[in-house]
Amino acid sequence: MRATRARFWIVAGVLGALLMGEVALRVLEPSIPAPSPWPSIETQVKSAQLATLSQDLEVLLLGSSVTEAAVDPELLTKLTSGGVSYNSAMPFSTPLSNELWLDKVVLEHFSPSIVVFGIPVWPPHSTTETDVLRPGIEEATSLSTTSVIRGFLALTRNKGVLADWDERWVGFGLRSSDLWTDLGHLSGFYDVPPELRMGHSLAFGQPSMSDDNIEALQRTAGTLEQAGIQMVMMIEPGHFPGDVSDLDLSIYLESIRDLGRDLKVPVWDTYSVGWNPEYFVDGAHFNREGTVSFTSYLADLINEMVER
Repeated sequence: MRATRARFWIVAGVLGALLMGEVALRVLEPSIPAPSPWPSIETQVKSAQLATLSQDLEVLLLGSSVTEAAVDPELLTKLTSGGVSYNSAMPFSTPLSNELWLDKVVLEHFSPSIVVFGIPVWPPHSTTETDVLRPGIEEATSLSTTSVIRGFLALTRNKGVLADWDERWVGFGLRSSDLWTDLGHLSGFYDVPPELRMGHSLAFGQPSMSDDNIEALQRTAGTLEQAGIQMVMMIEPGHFPGDVSDLDLSIYLESIRDLGRDLKVPVWDTYSVGWNPEYFVDGAHFNREGTVSFTSYLADLINEMVER
């Protein structure tokens, strides 16, 4: 009997503590930064923007932070005919992550006329398992939104809140900032004074992208062709990659052109244009002047393609 009574009070104590925690979190929850299932700040920002974008989407941009900083979709919309443009490019993206992002996020809401798929001037070597963003995007897009328990209990909604408190507040601050325009353009590199500009160098590695990334591009081309959406592969601008032999760079650029021919997809080599070094903040990302120049250049390419 005494043992039963002791177990009763232990259970009652645990339930009481949980109840107090639930009540406390419900009171504090409005001031707690909301958790996010997305693997990066950009995926958080842009999934929310795409979900609330009310205009018809004409041109969608994918790619790395180079494209994210280089193209102002508001200006691009003004310089091209049709509906709105949206810049869905983001840091560390690859054909592998963009395939999933396009299929699970963008095409759930829109059917753009043109998808400009930015290809970094450094080859993506990731695999399906090791890609920086793809596993997180896959997890975020597969989460059930109908979990009754998770939706009802503040304790489960805010699981791990103390462990990632700092990260949540940093994310909240960035999402609330004006670093990104409403149409997904990263404007944080604007107006950086010359004395704060820096070099930019990454390891190039083998002068070809991984098989997994090539296969992702092949699948994406097939998906867009089936949907009647024009795909363009755009080699991203920049005067990166730095300490890489001309031969290795030439081999890589030619491999992208060959892939475009195989997929019957136009390839726009904006890397080889020879942009003014004064346009760059760090060798890869454009400042305000560079963004205006590149966006105007891209608008001309789009208009020329549409008029054919």
